[in-house]
Amino acid sequence: MKKYIYSLVLIGILAGLLNAADRKLAQTGMKFLSTSLDARVTALGEAFTAAEGYSTMMFYNPAGMAFMDRNFHGAFGRVEFIADITYMYGSAAYRPSGGEYGVFGLTFISVDYGDLIGTVRAENEQGFLETGIFNPLAFAVGLGYSKSLTEKVSVGGNVKYVKQDLAGGI
Repeated sequence: MKKYIYSLVLIGILAGLLNAADRKLAQTGMKFLSTSLDARVTALGEAFTAAEGYSTMMFYNPAGMAFMDRNFHGAFGRVEFIADITYMYGSAAYRPSGGEYGVFGLTFISVDYGDLIGTVRAENEQGFLETGIFNPLAFAVGLGYSKSLTEKVSVGGNVKYVKQDLAGGI
């Protein structure tokens, strides 16, 4: 009986996988959040977890802000990415009372994908119809906190509000 049940489960899984092969699967959203914004981190192949003490650590490891040696740090930048995609980002961190209450931070990321021409599949000579020009939208705003527990150990985290509209109002 057990063998019969295992066989039915295996057939069900295989049937589900074959059915899924006809649909588009494994697509991703919010991919702009995984693009590296810091030149040093990018040069290290994004293999970066070390604490640095800057506000940009909220993009990689929020606990790293706890090691700031100043009361305020801010960073703003612009990254020109492939296909004329432009990232604008900023971060700010504040350490009140010399770090006694931890470090508070704020980040933002905005992505400009530029003007894109929309198309849909059609049964014509070209195989598509143009639907007009649209502008996709993507941005994220985050709040972060970190606290140093010892000289070598800190904890931190952040929360983000993220919005992405790749249809651009179509």
